[in-house]
Amino acid sequence: MYSTCTLTWTIADNIQELPMATIQKLDRKSGVRWRALVRREGYVLTKVFPKKTEARAWAETAEARIRMGKMDAFQSARGKTLGQLLDAYERTLSIESQRPKSLADIRRHLGYWRNKLGLLALTHVTAARVAEGKTELASGRTNRGRVRSPATVNRYLTSLSGAFHYGIRELEWTDQNPVRNVSKLKEPKGRDRVLSGRERKRLLFACQESGDRRLYPLTVLALSTAARQGELVSLRWENVDLAARTIRLEDTKNREPRTVPLRGHALEVLRQLFASRQLGSEPVFARKDGCAVFPLHAWERARQEARIPDVTFHDLRHSAATELAKSGASLLELQQVLGHRTLQMVLRYAHLTGEHTGAIVEKMNRSVFGETGAS
Repeated sequence: MYSTCTLTWTIADNIQELPMATIQKLDRKSGVRWRALVRREGYVLTKVFPKKTEARAWAETAEARIRMGKMDAFQSARGKTLGQLLDAYERTLSIESQRPKSLADIRRHLGYWRNKLGLLALTHVTAARVAEGKTELASGRTNRGRVRSPATVNRYLTSLSGAFHYGIRELEWTDQNPVRNVSKLKEPKGRDRVLSGRERKRLLFACQESGDRRLYPLTVLALSTAARQGELVSLRWENVDLAARTIRLEDTKNREPRTVPLRGHALEVLRQLFASRQLGSEPVFARKDGCAVFPLHAWERARQEARIPDVTFHDLRHSAATELAKSGASLLELQQVLGHRTLQMVLRYAHLTGEHTGAIVEKMNRSVFGETGAS
């Protein structure tokens, strides 16, 4: 007596045998090209795929699961719902594995999918249903009444895909990830907003006049170090070395700490902040209650008073990187300052380093060929 899993037969040709499995090439009119069929130890398992390589890989995985005695557990798990998978996956998330903001975002994403599809069995969560959820996200609005950006919608898909990946690899509750067959939205090119010299002066003046004493030093450090908002807000005094003129950023986007130099006005501003700090307060940019939270309302007022309402705090990072490139920093040096893992992320500044690179090549040519070379 065979245990049967989704048996649906179609006329096939060009049957190719594997040791314990069959890969069948189906009639093209059916719209499905390849069927994997596994017969082993009383089980009959079959599934269709658009590609032969996918069918072969699935057959090998199914055979291995049967061979290791895991098929019974897998079969019993086929009644699990998406909600159960999301709950199990969420329990694996922690501050150690994710940045606090990212962790909150992922939980919000999973909450959406739990409400949308949570009651469905994993076998019933199809690419079509996920795509429907994607469309709903893209056409809906946030709690603040804003339309979700393509990047935000894509993050929702990424979080759901992570849960399915966990269900496949760790729990063995399912053998497919429907999110892989759902196209992501095209994301617009990254912002290239750079403050002009006059805008920078107006912004600094408005921040200096702000009633929130944290805003001015935060803005100065952002323009001086090109650090991200979250990296600065989470900065603690134990990671500030005024003698060595450096700050160590621990809570970074790629979870790789980096040390950033402090020079000039930024160093002086941080020294003044250190002298006036509250005793026992560890966060550098803590409020009076000791909490380290970005002064959003003060920032909004400052940029309005500076007459640059379109500028975001993240634009300060881009402005700082642009000034570094104009000052002659190489792409490798920019990568180190900005904390990017690859040079690909800093190629947007490549055109700004051209003049500096040209000067280096000119110096090399003078050294090799002498001063008489053609200019």
